[in-house]
Amino acid sequence: MLSKRSKLLLIISLVFTISMACALTGETTDTVIDPEAAVATAVAATLAASESEVPPRETEAPPEPDIIFQGISFDYDDSLAAFVNAEIIPAYLDDINKLLWTPEHIQFTFTGYALTGSFLPSRIKVYPVEDYLAVNPFIENRLNALETVIDTQPPDEEGVEVV
Repeated sequence: MLSKRSKLLLIISLVFTISMACALTGETTDTVIDPEAAVATAVAATLAASESEVPPRETEAPPEPDIIFQGISFDYDDSLAAFVNAEIIPAYLDDINKLLWTPEHIQFTFTGYALTGSFLPSRIKVYPVEDYLAVNPFIENRLNALETVIDTQPPDEEGVEVV
């Protein structure tokens, strides 16, 4: 048989369990919601939110390019060269070989180029297309080929003519 103390603990445990079970029955009181009032509240909240002044989001300006010269700009990795010199090169119109004729153009020379002893000089030349065609009509086919490569952007260098 149970002692008085055990009976008392059992009764307290049962009362506690029953009271917890009654509290967790999930019974709720029925609330009647007026649909018009709910819509009006939602509209009012939307209007209040749209009327509140939202500060403009600050955007970072894009970084300044490494090189800017005569309307041409680009970035380059500092490990590629120590310095880039930009200059305007005068037109070359040799009477002996018209195939080498070039208009005035811009040249970027990479000083301290990472690949020393290279066969080709480390420079980029930018020619105005219309001027180039005016002084050297022999270049038209090569420029058309270059335009095709730019337009089609082939996945590899197969069939790309070196210009």
